[in-house]
Amino acid sequence: MSRTRQKAKGRRGGEAEKFAYLPESLLRSPAGQTLPHAAFKVLTILLVGRTRERNGTYCCSESYAKGFGITARATVLRSLQELQKRSIIVVTRRVQKFKKHPTLFGVTWWPVSYRDGEPLATPEPPTHAYLNWRDITLTTSVESKEAAVISSHSPRDNLTLTTSVENVNHHTHGESKGSIHHTHGEGQSLDLHGGLHQNEHAADGAHAPKSASMSASQSRAVRKLVRKPPRRAIAKAQDVLREFPALSDPEIARKAKVTTATAKKARALLNAQMH
Repeated sequence: MSRTRQKAKGRRGGEAEKFAYLPESLLRSPAGQTLPHAAFKVLTILLVGRTRERNGTYCCSESYAKGFGITARATVLRSLQELQKRSIIVVTRRVQKFKKHPTLFGVTWWPVSYRDGEPLATPEPPTHAYLNWRDITLTTSVESKEAAVISSHSPRDNLTLTTSVENVNHHTHGESKGSIHHTHGEGQSLDLHGGLHQNEHAADGAHAPKSASMSASQSRAVRKLVRKPPRRAIAKAQDVLREFPALSDPEIARKAKVTTATAKKARALLNAQMH
């Protein structure tokens, strides 16, 4: 193969200095702005010196990452999973048993020219799927917490404004006459706007209830509703879902070693990200 053809195929060139191409649309998108630092570094070393003609053959092994300062294998795997979850990269070939082939990746802002390590007759067009990514887990958690707070304070909101004015009784003309009630058990109190407000009491002198507060059991119930599964468990379930989309939620839970509720939530979040 001639030198010119090798350079055109992306097999030569760039010997002086290698760089990584990251588009501005990625850096300005929510997927890029909130990307963890470790995942951003793994994305950079995954692309350094790579050309768009070879998209689909990118690899980031543990030994390759060590040359750039990432020595922990767990950090590399966690970062690659985060990049897949945000649709920044896609898997073009997975690791298979009894075959010493590394996992290959491709980026979504370039056409994918390779699948399973083999060139495609017609490259797949770029999807730019990272532009549609949103942090569904964080949004759902915030909304559920706000709903829990509103529901926990609803009894207190139903109390009348006059319950904050205690032990003050007034005459029919609004003059304060001490702590003596009328003979019929009816007392008058000034409301917050300066007007008169009639306050009915029982014959035994019982007063209006004070501000409501949640018990310990109610607080635990609210925290249980707001509590969400760990992101790592959801990510594990989503990885199994991507590989076996036809499995049911209990089967996904057994394979990912998570609860069925976590598997259901992972499927819902994955479907929301896809749409």
